[in-house]
Amino acid sequence: MKYNKPLYAVLIGMAIAFIFEAYTQIAKLLGLTPLSIFETNSSLFMAEPSWIIGLLTTPLTGALVGFVIYQMTRYVGEDYLYLKSALFSMFTWAAVQIMINFAGQSDMVHSVSGNVVMAIGAALVGALAGYLISKFLLSKTDSIK
Repeated sequence: MKYNKPLYAVLIGMAIAFIFEAYTQIAKLLGLTPLSIFETNSSLFMAEPSWIIGLLTTPLTGALVGFVIYQMTRYVGEDYLYLKSALFSMFTWAAVQIMINFAGQSDMVHSVSGNVVMAIGAALVGALAGYLISKFLLSKTDSIK
């Protein structure tokens, strides 16, 4: 059966963004972080956190991460993809934080516990994305070449 694997990787990345938001909302309710991932990503564009803007930007970031994770298997291989994906997802989260600082939103920076929550969340959803891509899109007989 032929199907568009990169598109499915993008959809996995978008779905993972909503899992990340659920995780950060729980952490926000527990008082571990002041902002959810949607609110954090919206601060690239607005001075005040907006869940609606984050609803638009975070799935796009997740889609990019899913696509890159799928495509990076050409260069770094498929073994331990969940670990490689977790590291890439954490790198992407750190890059977004740096862009937020350059956008002049330094007052939106998380506390130490907020940064830890976000880093752990990025690692968890990255590992989940890598696992799902490995499980459903990559097979041992049909690898990307």
